[in-house]
Formats: sequence, structure tokens, C-alpha cells
Amino acid sequence: MAFFASSMALVLATGWALWDEGKTRRPWVEYQHQFNRLEQQMVEQALAAAEAKYQSPETQAKVRELETALAKAEEAIQGSEYSRLKAELAALDRQQVDKAQQIQFVKSELDEQRYRVEHAQFICQEQEEHKARQAGKDTGAPEVRKAVEASRDSTVKSAEYQVLVAREKALEQRIQAQEPELARLEKAVEEKQAALKRWSSRWSSRGWRATSSGNPS
Repeated sequence: MAFFASSMALVLATGWALWDEGKTRRPWVEYQHQFNRLEQQMVEQALAAAEAKYQSPETQAKVRELETALAKAEEAIQGSEYSRLKAELAALDRQQVDKAQQIQFVKSELDEQRYRVEHAQFICQEQEEHKARQAGKDTGAPEVRKAVEASRDSTVKSAEYQVLVAREKALEQRIQAQEPELARLEKAVEEKQAALKRWSSRWSSRGWRATSSGNPS
């Protein structure tokens, strides 16, 4: 019986302490709950008002107007002018790549021709030094060096060597003649890319202005 009485007393004391804490010592707790409920009601009312405004005939008309403007912009992007610009850019890209490849091929041929020219002179040195070694002479001896130079001069003046040099110069001229065309194509590609970018930006700007003017705020 005493245990029951003490337990009940403890429960009552705990309940009183909680009530005293919430009602007597911290009465603002209830005010805070009321404020939270009021704030939630205001948010719900604002949301309902915004939903009602969005569903209004005037707002729906603006939405349809924006959707129509967007559809026109998308159609214009797929239209003839945009397609023409893209086709011209693709054609210029192909021409630029082709011209760059042509020049690269000629440069490769020029490298090979230069090797032949240099190799022709190197062969002269190899032959004279080989003769010197067979004769038991030092390849660095003055008479051997003189023989190498004489052989090299003879090779340079030969008709075969002149043909090699002429071929080398012709290849250099081909490259020089085609480089301006490549530069023109590169510039044309850049200009076409800029035109395509301006065209896209123009339609993007129109769409943004239409959205801003018809924004149902």
C-alpha cells in the first residue's frame, strides 16, 4: 500500500512538474505552437492562391502563348536558314580537311625528296672514305677531305642531283601555293561557325524575352 501511494505521488509530482514547466515557467511554448500553425496556414493559403492564379483563364492563355512561341522557335531552328548554315559549315569543314590532307601529303613527299638530296651528298662522302680506308689512309687526312669535297661538288653539279633539287623546289612551291587556300577555308569555317552561333543566340534571346514578358508571376 505504501509502495502504491509513493508511486502515485511520484506520478502526480512528475505531471505537475511538466505542467508547471509548460504553463507557468514557459508560457511562450504555446505561443510558439500557435505561431507555427498560423505560419503553416499562411503558406497553404499562398499556395492555394498561386494555384488558383495559374489555373485562371488569363494565366492559361499566357501559358499557351509561350508554348506557341516555343514551338515556333523550335521549328525555326529546324527551318531552312538553320539547315543551310549547318550544311554550308559541314561542306567547308570537309574542304578544309581535304586541303589540309593534300598539303600534308605534299609535305611528306617533300621530306622524302630532301632525304634523297641529303643522301646523295652523304654517299659521296661514304665512297671517298671507303676508298681511303682501302688504301690504308686516315679518313680525316686533308687529302681525303679534299677528295670528299671534290666528289660532293661533282655530285651537286650532276644532272641527276639537279633533278632532285628541282623536284624539292617544286614541292615547296606546291605547298606555298596551297597554304593560302587552306587559310581561306579555315577563316570561312570560323565565320560560318560565328554566324551559326549568332543565329542560335538570336532565337534563344527571343525565346527568353517572350518568356520574361509572358511570365505568369
